[in-house]
Amino acid sequence: MSKGQWKQLKGKGPGAYLRYFWDYYRILTLVIVGVLFFIAYLVTSISRHKDIGFQAIFVNAAKQSDNQEVELAKSFAEYAGIDMSEKQVLINLSEYETPGSPIGTQYDMAVAAEVNTQISLKELDVLAADAANFEYYLSLTSFVDLRDVLTEEQLKKYDDRIYYVDLARVREQQKKMADPQYEYPVIPKDEAVQKEQKSSYRKPDPSQMEEPVPIGIFMDDMNLIREEKMYPDTVSVLGFAQNGRRTELAVKLLEFLESEQA
Repeated sequence: MSKGQWKQLKGKGPGAYLRYFWDYYRILTLVIVGVLFFIAYLVTSISRHKDIGFQAIFVNAAKQSDNQEVELAKSFAEYAGIDMSEKQVLINLSEYETPGSPIGTQYDMAVAAEVNTQISLKELDVLAADAANFEYYLSLTSFVDLRDVLTEEQLKKYDDRIYYVDLARVREQQKKMADPQYEYPVIPKDEAVQKEQKSSYRKPDPSQMEEPVPIGIFMDDMNLIREEKMYPDTVSVLGFAQNGRRTELAVKLLEFLESEQA
């Protein structure tokens, strides 16, 4: 404020000073206020942010209600002893990929990218899917050998429900996929859906494999899967995600899905 302006305002009261300030400094004031609001929002967001304490994705699950995921997450957190005031528990039933053509559309590719990103970030613990899409993720080596997660006793419990993969075949598939010109084989959707129906599905036979590896567990008879009607018609398989950091909780989810009290 110049001396001349000061003299003009002298004796005119606080209102004159405020009007002068607003006329000449309102833009600067608004910018400063905006910056302060942004800083306050950022600090609040950071203080409220919760790390992921557990995450499971169920591809092509038949989601029954808008709050089903939230309720399942709460129930599992209580079962596993996870404090949701400190950690997030994410149970995702919303992802869909076309059976037989898991990267056939932009949406399919977006879902596949999200799943693979979560695996790369080591934030995904369990990946479950309908049989056709489980086979697709097998080709990407998205799962760990069950023997690296479960005890011998636990493996015996699931003996007749274990999904086996031929490791020799997976290696061969990986070599093909390393070719930039490789295109994932597409099966017509109707055919793929028919093959994974409970009434017509044929389990992979480990006796016919060169290097059988236990990689997944069929979920069809699990109590919670039936009660929640997550896969009412299609065969579904659960696997432990590659790079998963919360193995004990992943096993807890398996127990939770089997539990009568779930």
